Amino acid sequence: MDLPKSFKTTGERKPASILRLLSVFICYLNLYTGILTSLENIRPPGTDSPFLPNLPHNYFFKGQKHRMSKSKKGIKSDKKSMGSAEAKGQEAETSTRSPFREVAEIAFYGLTILIFMKGFVWQNFQIPTKSMENTLLIGDHITANTFMFKASHDWEKVIFPFRDIRRGDVVVFKWPGDDRQDWIKRCIGLPGDEFELKGDQLFVNGTRLDQPFAYFKDSFPQYDRDPNNSNYPLNFDTEKPGIDNANPNNVGKSYSNAAELKKRTKNHFKGPTFTNFEDRDQELFQKILDRLDSAPEGVIPEGFYMMMGDNRSHSMDSRTWGLVPKEFIEGRAYWIWWSYGEDENSHTKKGGDFVMSYVRVAWRFFTHTHFNRTFKLIR
Repeated sequence: MDLPKSFKTTGERKPASILRLLSVFICYLNLYTGILTSLENIRPPGTDSPFLPNLPHNYFFKGQKHRMSKSKKGIKSDKKSMGSAEAKGQEAETSTRSPFREVAEIAFYGLTILIFMKGFVWQNFQIPTKSMENTLLIGDHITANTFMFKASHDWEKVIFPFRDIRRGDVVVFKWPGDDRQDWIKRCIGLPGDEFELKGDQLFVNGTRLDQPFAYFKDSFPQYDRDPNNSNYPLNFDTEKPGIDNANPNNVGKSYSNAAELKKRTKNHFKGPTFTNFEDRDQELFQKILDRLDSAPEGVIPEGFYMMMGDNRSHSMDSRTWGLVPKEFIEGRAYWIWWSYGEDENSHTKKGGDFVMSYVRVAWRFFTHTHFNRTFKLIR
């Protein structure tokens, strides 16, 4: 599942330690502080704002005027204990701090925090395909926590909200077939697992997994959205998850294990479908292959994860292209902030069709928004 509107990265993805993140945050603050200082220095003589040179002080808010007046009274009351020249200097300094400057400071610092959070803590995505139904539907707009898996030291997991990937996490990652695409699946296999897949029945370390989140849907030959039900998938309200509730005809008959997944991973990395990643980052490419070669037989190698879509009958996942290296993990899908019944792969439309897919939201908002799924945590 290629997630549209994603940020793109190239090169080695080193763990973002908390010290590096704090350093970047401080740099942002220094940058905006410098901008504000520069604006103050280019203020025309006798004015308070470089953008509003002709507006008097009382043009803005009464509350601001009242606060400035109160500040002036405080300065005047201290004149007895301070030199009159010093008091006048403080009063002049107070009067030159314009309402625009104070509003700009709040806006700039707020923008700093927003950019930092969006770049290092969370990222928004839109679901374009049905491979994660019924957990995630086509048109769901989600937020992923891109911070929690980035610990580079064990002590960071104790102090900060970092942790390792767990079985059952819904994870956003760079697709090993093309690391410029962001995909989303559920983590099923962890490093060190003895893994077997027998006809869509999962066995981890000899124990059969219940898969309470997996759906085994029919293969609809035609359009599989219900226009009379906010564009939900057909049979959305009646289908039950779990392999025990599945139609036997929809359950796969293939067999796979950790050794097969390891082989598929190597073939995929070296195959023509992997778009020149070796040329762009030879060091990381070789590091991943070495880790695969040195891994013991029969288990998922260290630093690799098996990902599968909840819609097992309609998902291209680790069963096809192998394991996901930890360097490709982006974050954990956290919540759905808007669920909208969109058509599959609408982000690939071009020209007028692409524009129309956005324009029609104006009259389809209330009929196609799934209000009961909006602001819902992803489990």
